[in-house]
Amino acid sequence: MEPPTLFTLSWRATLQNAREGKIDLDSQRFPIDFAKKVFKQSAQTLFTDAFHSKTMGWYSENIFRGPQKMYVSIEIEGNVHSCRILLQRPHEEKFWFKWELILSSDYTNTVMVQLGSKILPTKIEVPEPSSAFRYSKDDNEIRITSYVTELKHTKIEMIEWICQAFRCDNISILKIKTPFVPFDEYKNWQRIRDAGYLLLWGGGDYEVMPLLIKERQRRNLKTQLLAVNLPKPLPKSQLSFDLIDVRFARLSLSEYTIDEFMDFIRQALNQNFSMLVLRRVPRMSIDQFEIFKAEFRLLEKQKKSQEYEFTENDIRMNCMRHNLKLFHYRDDHKGVVLFELFRNEEGVPWAMRIFERGAKISNYPDIYF
Repeated sequence: MEPPTLFTLSWRATLQNAREGKIDLDSQRFPIDFAKKVFKQSAQTLFTDAFHSKTMGWYSENIFRGPQKMYVSIEIEGNVHSCRILLQRPHEEKFWFKWELILSSDYTNTVMVQLGSKILPTKIEVPEPSSAFRYSKDDNEIRITSYVTELKHTKIEMIEWICQAFRCDNISILKIKTPFVPFDEYKNWQRIRDAGYLLLWGGGDYEVMPLLIKERQRRNLKTQLLAVNLPKPLPKSQLSFDLIDVRFARLSLSEYTIDEFMDFIRQALNQNFSMLVLRRVPRMSIDQFEIFKAEFRLLEKQKKSQEYEFTENDIRMNCMRHNLKLFHYRDDHKGVVLFELFRNEEGVPWAMRIFERGAKISNYPDIYF
């Protein structure tokens, strides 16, 4: 191994003085080509040195090169012990920056980096050269793995570090895919309110999400709901399809009037969602249901459904063999009407099934429209 150069020794001493608060790195006057000399160090060294509040500003201004628009994705898929933060450039499918947080104390071959007040054991894989840096033209993927003791606050701090490092004041598209994590941990995070396009994938929080949707609609910012569960009714004004894009969501419309509900169905049929789950809808009398059938041209299907016994508790717990997409109790409280809406491959846009409480499904025809 070659001994470090005089420049390297001098620069490491400068960084140490900056971290200890003895000098302000941003106010130092360096030669014009100084940053290019710093850039000649390994990519891992560059990232490691930048991981500090006292050095980040200088590296952000002189070393890192961020995209003009930032597409950020936070993903937690079936595993609450890890989280991936992904950065993507506009009009490109692949991600150029992946940072994974893992809840674990078991790690090897790491370097210690500072993120705010936290010291994180971290593995940094930066193929050289990389487009993350000013003096590189290649587009190799950056992969960073940090081992943490908690995810809730660390991932937001990490995104703030990324945005600061790459000088991205506004996130163009923010995707939050956290089906098993309470949504309330994001409620005080300003970037979720400011993102040009927000996709919420999984989870649901009746206290936080309606307020967030309302604020974003007021600012004319679009929000997409994908596999979101909102068991309590959203205010009617917040289910406007102009600014809310529902791809797959569990919603409650129990406070809608019949006319409002029918208007919602009309709008929904014009949307591009793959499945809409309505946990509760307005109660309908038999006459009102006949009007509903006529309005949407419902036709009885001759083929019988599979037999299946169910009880009121099955309905409440959504434990049917078939995925229930929409149900309500009848006015006489003696029965329950269950609907299933989904797209099929034959071109029929939606299907609807009707059942009675305590009866066998095979006794009731499927209804299509």
